[in-house]
Amino acid sequence: MHSYARVYMDSTLFFVLGILGFSLATENFHWGYHGDSGPFYWEQHFKGCAGKSQSPIDIPREDAEYAEHLGFIQFNGYSDLRVHTLKNNGHSLQVDVSGDSFIEGGGLEGLYKVSQFHFHWGRRSDRGSEHTFDGTAFPMEMHIVHYKTEYGSINEALNKSDGLAVLGFMFKVTPFGSVFFFEKFLKKLADVKYSGESTHTSPMRLADMLPIPWQNLQYFRYNGSLTTPPCNEVAIWTVFTRSIFISELQLQQFRKLYANEKSSKSFERISDNFRPVQPLNNRRILRNF
Repeated sequence: MHSYARVYMDSTLFFVLGILGFSLATENFHWGYHGDSGPFYWEQHFKGCAGKSQSPIDIPREDAEYAEHLGFIQFNGYSDLRVHTLKNNGHSLQVDVSGDSFIEGGGLEGLYKVSQFHFHWGRRSDRGSEHTFDGTAFPMEMHIVHYKTEYGSINEALNKSDGLAVLGFMFKVTPFGSVFFFEKFLKKLADVKYSGESTHTSPMRLADMLPIPWQNLQYFRYNGSLTTPPCNEVAIWTVFTRSIFISELQLQQFRKLYANEKSSKSFERISDNFRPVQPLNNRRILRNF
Protein backbone atom coordinates (compact mmCIF):
# COMPACT_ATOMS: atom_id res chain seq x y z
CA MET A 1 0.00 0.00 0.00
CA HIS A 2 1.34 3.48 -0.84
CA SER A 3 2.32 5.77 2.02
CA TYR A 4 0.31 8.96 2.50
CA ALA A 5 0.48 11.93 4.86
CA ARG A 6 -2.84 11.09 6.40
CA VAL A 7 -4.29 7.60 6.51
CA TYR A 8 -7.36 6.73 8.52
CA MET A 9 -8.21 3.13 9.26
CA ASP A 10 -11.56 2.08 10.65
CA SER A 11 -11.13 0.44 14.04
CA THR A 12 -12.96 -2.66 12.91
CA LEU A 13 -11.36 -5.09 10.49
CA PHE A 14 -14.10 -6.32 8.26
CA PHE A 15 -14.57 -8.37 5.16
CA VAL A 16 -16.24 -6.96 2.13
CA LEU A 17 -16.99 -7.73 -1.43
CA GLY A 18 -14.70 -10.15 -2.91
CA ILE A 19 -12.82 -11.47 -0.10
CA LEU A 20 -11.62 -9.09 2.48
CA GLY A 21 -11.33 -5.36 2.66
CA PHE A 22 -10.25 -2.71 5.09
CA SER A 23 -12.25 0.48 5.56
CA LEU A 24 -9.45 2.64 4.27
CA ALA A 25 -9.44 6.28 3.37
CA THR A 26 -6.83 8.82 2.50
CA GLU A 27 -7.12 12.56 2.60
CA ASN A 28 -8.44 12.56 -0.96
CA PHE A 29 -9.68 9.02 -1.52
CA HIS A 30 -12.15 6.57 -0.04
CA TRP A 31 -12.67 3.53 -2.21
CA GLY A 32 -16.04 2.55 -3.56
CA TYR A 33 -17.64 1.20 -6.73
CA HIS A 34 -18.79 4.28 -8.58
CA GLY A 35 -17.34 7.44 -10.07
CA ASP A 36 -13.87 8.61 -9.13
CA SER A 37 -13.70 6.22 -6.14
CA GLY A 38 -14.45 3.17 -8.24
CA PRO A 39 -12.28 0.19 -9.23
CA PHE A 40 -10.55 2.00 -12.08
CA TYR A 41 -8.87 4.29 -9.52
CA TRP A 42 -8.00 1.72 -6.85
CA GLU A 43 -4.53 0.94 -8.12
CA GLN A 44 -3.57 4.60 -7.86
CA HIS A 45 -4.00 4.37 -4.09
CA PHE A 46 -3.43 0.68 -3.36
CA LYS A 47 -0.47 -0.84 -5.20
CA GLY A 48 -1.75 -4.37 -4.60
CA CYS A 49 -4.68 -3.65 -6.93
CA ALA A 50 -2.19 -3.33 -9.81
CA GLY A 51 -0.85 -6.86 -9.29
CA LYS A 52 -0.65 -9.53 -11.98
CA SER A 53 -2.83 -12.14 -10.21
CA GLN A 54 -5.96 -10.16 -9.48
CA SER A 55 -9.57 -11.25 -9.01
CA PRO A 56 -12.24 -11.62 -10.21
CA ILE A 57 -11.77 -13.11 -13.67
CA ASP A 58 -13.86 -14.35 -16.55
CA ILE A 59 -13.84 -18.16 -16.60
CA PRO A 60 -13.86 -19.69 -20.09
CA ARG A 61 -15.49 -23.00 -19.26
CA GLU A 62 -14.29 -25.01 -22.24
CA ASP A 63 -10.70 -23.77 -21.96
CA ALA A 64 -10.28 -24.68 -18.28
CA GLU A 65 -7.89 -27.60 -17.73
CA TYR A 66 -9.16 -30.79 -16.14
CA ALA A 67 -6.97 -31.60 -13.10
CA GLU A 68 -7.44 -35.11 -11.75
CA HIS A 69 -5.74 -34.28 -8.45
CA LEU A 70 -8.44 -31.80 -7.44
CA GLY A 71 -11.33 -34.12 -6.65
CA PHE A 72 -14.15 -32.92 -4.39
CA ILE A 73 -13.86 -30.46 -1.52
CA GLN A 74 -14.55 -31.96 1.89
CA PHE A 75 -16.92 -29.88 4.04
CA ASN A 76 -16.36 -30.57 7.74
CA GLY A 77 -18.96 -29.24 10.17
CA TYR A 78 -20.92 -27.37 7.53
CA SER A 79 -24.15 -28.97 8.68
CA ASP A 80 -23.64 -27.24 12.03
CA LEU A 81 -22.44 -23.91 10.62
CA ARG A 82 -24.87 -21.26 11.84
CA VAL A 83 -25.56 -17.74 10.65
CA HIS A 84 -24.78 -15.52 13.63
CA THR A 85 -24.57 -11.80 12.82
CA LEU A 86 -25.56 -9.72 9.80
CA LYS A 87 -23.68 -6.48 9.13
CA ASN A 88 -24.14 -3.68 6.63
CA ASN A 89 -20.57 -2.39 6.18
CA GLY A 90 -21.49 0.21 3.57
CA HIS A 91 -20.12 -1.90 0.73
CA SER A 92 -21.96 -5.19 1.15
CA LEU A 93 -23.91 -7.45 3.46
CA GLN A 94 -21.45 -9.42 5.58
CA VAL A 95 -22.56 -12.43 7.60
CA ASP A 96 -20.54 -13.78 10.52
CA VAL A 97 -20.96 -17.40 11.48
CA SER A 98 -20.65 -19.48 14.63
CA GLY A 99 -19.31 -22.99 15.02
CA ASP A 100 -16.12 -24.71 13.92
CA SER A 101 -16.44 -25.55 10.24
CA PHE A 102 -13.64 -26.30 7.81
CA ILE A 103 -12.86 -27.28 4.26
CA GLU A 104 -10.01 -29.47 3.05
CA GLY A 105 -9.15 -31.68 0.11
CA GLY A 106 -10.00 -30.60 -3.39
CA GLY A 107 -6.36 -29.78 -4.05
CA LEU A 108 -6.08 -27.56 -0.96
CA GLU A 109 -2.94 -28.12 1.08
CA GLY A 110 -4.07 -27.88 4.67
CA LEU A 111 -7.19 -27.12 6.67
CA TYR A 112 -9.16 -23.89 6.15
CA LYS A 113 -11.62 -22.51 8.70
CA VAL A 114 -14.76 -20.55 7.83
CA SER A 115 -14.66 -16.90 8.87
CA GLN A 116 -17.65 -15.24 7.18
CA PHE A 117 -19.52 -14.83 3.93
CA HIS A 118 -20.79 -11.85 1.96
CA PHE A 119 -22.57 -10.91 -1.24
CA HIS A 120 -22.17 -8.93 -4.47
CA TRP A 121 -25.24 -7.94 -6.48
CA GLY A 122 -26.38 -5.83 -9.38
CA ARG A 123 -28.84 -3.01 -9.69
CA ARG A 124 -30.47 -5.19 -12.33
CA SER A 125 -30.41 -8.95 -12.74
CA ASP A 126 -28.31 -8.91 -15.91
CA ARG A 127 -25.23 -8.20 -13.77
CA GLY A 128 -24.01 -8.40 -10.19
CA SER A 129 -21.57 -11.28 -9.91
CA GLU A 130 -17.84 -10.63 -9.80
CA HIS A 131 -16.79 -13.75 -11.70
CA THR A 132 -18.33 -14.42 -15.07
CA PHE A 133 -18.60 -17.60 -17.15
CA ASP A 134 -17.75 -17.11 -20.81
CA GLY A 135 -18.49 -13.42 -20.42
CA THR A 136 -21.90 -13.98 -18.83
CA ALA A 137 -22.63 -12.40 -15.45
CA PHE A 138 -25.09 -13.57 -12.79
CA PRO A 139 -27.39 -11.35 -10.66
CA MET A 140 -25.55 -12.11 -7.42
CA GLU A 141 -22.50 -13.95 -6.10
CA MET A 142 -21.73 -15.16 -2.58
CA HIS A 143 -18.20 -15.59 -1.22
CA ILE A 144 -17.53 -17.85 1.75
CA VAL A 145 -14.17 -16.85 3.23
CA HIS A 146 -11.85 -19.35 4.94
CA TYR A 147 -8.37 -18.87 6.38
CA LYS A 148 -5.63 -21.48 6.69
CA THR A 149 -5.64 -22.74 10.26
CA GLU A 150 -1.85 -23.17 10.50
CA TYR A 151 -1.52 -19.38 10.37
CA GLY A 152 -3.61 -18.99 13.50
CA SER A 153 -5.75 -16.02 12.46
CA ILE A 154 -7.20 -14.27 9.47
CA ASN A 155 -4.84 -11.34 10.04
CA GLU A 156 -1.77 -13.54 9.70
CA ALA A 157 -3.25 -15.39 6.74
CA LEU A 158 -3.52 -12.12 4.81
CA ASN A 159 0.26 -12.06 4.56
CA LYS A 160 0.56 -15.56 3.05
CA SER A 161 0.19 -16.51 -0.60
CA ASP A 162 -2.10 -19.42 0.35
CA GLY A 163 -3.67 -17.71 3.35
CA LEU A 164 -7.29 -17.71 2.19
CA ALA A 165 -9.55 -20.20 0.45
CA VAL A 166 -12.69 -18.60 -0.92
CA LEU A 167 -15.75 -20.42 -2.24
CA GLY A 168 -17.76 -18.56 -4.87
CA PHE A 169 -21.40 -19.41 -5.55
CA MET A 170 -23.49 -17.83 -8.30
CA PHE A 171 -27.19 -17.05 -7.97
CA LYS A 172 -29.83 -17.73 -10.59
CA VAL A 173 -33.24 -16.04 -10.67
CA THR A 174 -36.22 -18.38 -10.45
CA PRO A 175 -39.89 -17.63 -9.67
CA PHE A 176 -39.77 -18.73 -6.03
CA GLY A 177 -36.09 -18.72 -5.09
CA SER A 178 -34.84 -20.44 -1.95
CA VAL A 179 -37.93 -20.11 0.21
CA PHE A 180 -36.80 -22.24 3.14
CA PHE A 181 -33.70 -20.25 4.00
CA PHE A 182 -34.28 -16.78 2.63
CA GLU A 183 -37.69 -16.16 4.15
CA LYS A 184 -36.03 -16.14 7.59
CA PHE A 185 -32.81 -14.53 6.42
CA LEU A 186 -34.34 -11.65 4.49
CA LYS A 187 -36.59 -10.59 7.35
CA LYS A 188 -33.44 -9.53 9.21
CA LEU A 189 -32.26 -7.17 6.47
CA ALA A 190 -34.60 -4.46 7.71
CA ASP A 191 -32.42 -4.30 10.84
CA VAL A 192 -29.28 -3.54 8.80
CA LYS A 193 -30.74 -1.05 6.35
CA TYR A 194 -28.01 1.52 6.92
CA SER A 195 -24.22 1.33 6.90
CA GLY A 196 -22.76 0.43 10.28
CA GLU A 197 -25.83 -1.43 11.51
CA SER A 198 -25.68 -5.08 12.62
CA THR A 199 -28.10 -7.60 14.07
CA HIS A 200 -28.03 -11.06 15.58
CA THR A 201 -30.09 -13.82 14.04
CA SER A 202 -32.04 -16.80 15.19
CA PRO A 203 -30.31 -20.10 14.35
CA MET A 204 -30.06 -20.60 10.59
CA ARG A 205 -27.87 -23.20 8.90
CA LEU A 206 -25.64 -21.93 6.13
CA ALA A 207 -25.94 -25.33 4.47
CA ASP A 208 -29.63 -24.59 3.86
CA MET A 209 -28.62 -21.80 1.48
CA LEU A 210 -26.23 -23.89 -0.62
CA PRO A 211 -27.15 -25.86 -3.75
CA ILE A 212 -28.67 -29.28 -3.12
CA PRO A 213 -26.73 -31.46 -2.78
CA TRP A 214 -23.88 -29.22 -1.61
CA GLN A 215 -21.28 -32.01 -1.41
CA ASN A 216 -19.43 -33.33 -4.47
CA LEU A 217 -19.92 -30.18 -6.51
CA GLN A 218 -18.13 -29.33 -9.75
CA TYR A 219 -15.91 -26.26 -9.64
CA PHE A 220 -13.19 -24.14 -11.23
CA ARG A 221 -9.95 -23.34 -9.41
CA TYR A 222 -7.37 -20.57 -9.81
CA ASN A 223 -5.04 -18.41 -7.72
CA GLY A 224 -6.05 -14.80 -7.23
CA SER A 225 -6.60 -11.92 -4.88
CA LEU A 226 -9.01 -10.08 -2.65
CA THR A 227 -11.47 -8.28 -4.88
CA THR A 228 -11.43 -5.13 -2.73
CA PRO A 229 -8.57 -2.90 -1.60
CA PRO A 230 -5.86 -3.62 -0.67
CA CYS A 231 -6.23 -6.49 -3.22
CA ASN A 232 -3.72 -8.86 -1.55
CA GLU A 233 -2.88 -11.80 -3.79
CA VAL A 234 -3.47 -14.41 -1.09
CA ALA A 235 -6.61 -16.24 -2.26
CA ILE A 236 -7.16 -19.72 -3.63
CA TRP A 237 -10.44 -19.40 -5.49
CA THR A 238 -13.00 -22.17 -5.93
CA VAL A 239 -15.92 -21.10 -8.10
CA PHE A 240 -18.76 -23.61 -8.33
CA THR A 241 -20.78 -24.36 -11.45
CA ARG A 242 -24.08 -25.07 -9.68
CA SER A 243 -26.13 -21.98 -8.85
CA ILE A 244 -28.19 -21.01 -5.81
CA PHE A 245 -31.78 -20.06 -6.61
CA ILE A 246 -33.22 -16.67 -5.69
CA SER A 247 -36.31 -14.76 -6.81
CA GLU A 248 -36.50 -11.17 -8.06
CA LEU A 249 -38.49 -10.24 -4.98
CA GLN A 250 -35.76 -11.68 -2.74
CA LEU A 251 -33.05 -9.85 -4.69
CA GLN A 252 -34.91 -6.58 -4.17
CA GLN A 253 -34.40 -6.94 -0.42
CA PHE A 254 -30.62 -6.72 -0.90
CA ARG A 255 -31.04 -3.73 -3.22
CA LYS A 256 -32.84 -1.79 -0.48
CA LEU A 257 -29.69 -1.59 1.68
CA TYR A 258 -28.02 1.82 1.95
CA ALA A 259 -24.31 2.61 1.63
CA ASN A 260 -24.79 5.54 4.04
CA GLU A 261 -25.20 5.76 7.79
CA LYS A 262 -28.65 6.54 9.14
CA SER A 263 -27.52 10.03 10.17
CA SER A 264 -26.38 10.96 6.66
CA LYS A 265 -27.93 13.88 4.82
CA SER A 266 -28.07 12.01 1.53
CA PHE A 267 -28.53 8.35 0.71
CA GLU A 268 -27.36 5.94 -1.96
CA ARG A 269 -28.35 2.30 -2.30
CA ILE A 270 -25.68 -0.39 -2.32
CA SER A 271 -25.76 -1.41 -5.96
CA ASP A 272 -23.46 -2.86 -8.59
CA ASN A 273 -20.96 -3.60 -5.82
CA PHE A 274 -18.71 -5.77 -7.94
CA ARG A 275 -15.21 -5.32 -9.31
CA PRO A 276 -14.88 -5.81 -13.07
CA VAL A 277 -13.05 -8.92 -14.26
CA GLN A 278 -9.25 -8.64 -14.30
CA PRO A 279 -6.64 -9.86 -16.82
CA LEU A 280 -5.75 -13.53 -16.49
CA ASN A 281 -2.05 -12.90 -17.23
CA ASN A 282 -1.31 -16.51 -18.19
CA ARG A 283 -2.69 -18.01 -14.99
CA ARG A 284 -4.07 -21.52 -15.22
CA ILE A 285 -7.76 -22.17 -14.63
CA LEU A 286 -8.37 -25.73 -13.49
CA ARG A 287 -11.55 -27.75 -13.12
CA ASN A 288 -12.38 -30.92 -11.21
CA PHE A 289 -14.71 -32.37 -13.85
